[in-house]
Amino acid sequence: MHDGFKDRVLQVRKGDLLFLLNTNRDELMGIYQAACNGARDIEPEAWNGRFPWQVRFRVLEECKPLLNAKRKLRELGIHAWTHVLDDQQVNRLVELFMMPRIEKAEDFRLRYPIGAIKTEDGHYVRSRAEAFN
Repeated sequence: MHDGFKDRVLQVRKGDLLFLLNTNRDELMGIYQAACNGARDIEPEAWNGRFPWQVRFRVLEECKPLLNAKRKLRELGIHAWTHVLDDQQVNRLVELFMMPRIEKAEDFRLRYPIGAIKTEDGHYVRSRAEAFN
């Protein structure tokens, strides 16, 4: 049995916003909301009983995982191992998840240079879709 997370889990209160940092993949996932206070054995058989301190949650907002999470957290002034965030930190994370992920035009041009595909009339374009329009 693993009690290492007990103190952290018991700090969670129903309604708190939650984020999950997958350190193996360096991804931050969210936005979740605690559906109950942190407690022991909410689902006793979860993870074969190895992690008895748990929080039931719901997906508050369906978001794609944030890649390079540790770097992004550092840029926001949040240490990756911080377990309780203040309101300002939570708001910055929510904004980051909700921000549209639009590539800058110059990034797009560098990633997909003209010349990859030649059209029937002899000019070059970036993609097959452009070639057939």
